[in-house]
Amino acid sequence: DCRLQTVERYVCGRRRVGDVPGAQIPEVYHRFVETGDARLVAPILRHNAQDLVTVAEVLLKCLG
Repeated sequence: DCRLQTVERYVCGRRRVGDVPGAQIPEVYHRFVETGDARLVAPILRHNAQDLVTVAEVLLKCLG
C-alpha cells in the first residue's frame, strides 16, 4: 500500500485523526458545489494542506 497516509504513518510516524479520506473528497466537494455550504470546503483544505506537509517531510527524509 503506497497511499500517502500509509507512507505518512511509517515514514513520519503519525496517523491522521478526524481527516476526510481522500476517496471521499470528490463527494464532499460536489456537495459543496450543489449546496454552496462553504463549511464543507474547510475539511478538504485541511486534508490538502496535510498532504503538502507530508510530501515535504517525506522528501526531506529521503534527501538525508
